[in-house]
Amino acid sequence: MQRLTMLVNANGQWVFPGSDEFLEALGDPDPDYDAEAFAVKNQGFIKFSIIERTMIEIELHPQNTTLPALLAIQHQLQSSNVELFRIRYFDSSWHSEITSSAERAMARLRQLASPAFVPPIRRRFIVEPRDYGRLLLDEIRSAAVENGIRTVRYEHNFICYRASIFATTADCRR
Repeated sequence: MQRLTMLVNANGQWVFPGSDEFLEALGDPDPDYDAEAFAVKNQGFIKFSIIERTMIEIELHPQNTTLPALLAIQHQLQSSNVELFRIRYFDSSWHSEITSSAERAMARLRQLASPAFVPPIRRRFIVEPRDYGRLLLDEIRSAAVENGIRTVRYEHNFICYRASIFATTADCRR
């Protein structure tokens, strides 16, 4: 079986497995493990294989895939005349899909590589730095209002009094 395998790195550059460029990008000049699988799973490489000029096999880890690498793969798919495509992707385990259209293969690659949905942030759970003195003052004011006590600012001092005692000053503002 005749098989041509190339890898595209995260920058969109093509390298051959075992080449000096590949080993340099891998960061290991003499790997004693499956370097291609390691590069795909951990470093954002995409493996591209043409098998017998009848099938293209693409291996990727969608979480680590970059846009330049994906665009390089799409360019190859557009210029090929192969009619059978196998997409292998890693998502806690390896999955495999087969399609007979380059357009469907490109659409599926885009779908796999798109970021997962992140729910919008709610203001209720955002932490903001606050002045402790102001927080304490707000706490005193809210407790005073709950207990029927009003606070009046007088020369940077706060005096609490019961509104029922001083009926004439009950309409004072903070």
